[in-house]
Amino acid sequence: MLITIATQFCVLKKIEDKPVCKGAITEMINYIVTSLWAHIFDPHLACHKIRLCPKEYDILTLADYAKDVLAGKPNKTQ
Repeated sequence: MLITIATQFCVLKKIEDKPVCKGAITEMINYIVTSLWAHIFDPHLACHKIRLCPKEYDILTLADYAKDVLAGKPNKTQ
């Protein structure tokens, strides 16, 4: 089923014609599935999606990062 879906996607995106897409996907299906599995279920990626990350993995905004960096800045006397 995955080969059929991937083949249709390949054909719809006009990457190659159907026989070439099917052949390439059939040859590479083990690598494709392994790569997708590792990417989707990567603990660093998944913990943000389900909001169960430990404190050190919280996503910071640029403003938060700049505030943290400038917090230790000494006052300058004129």
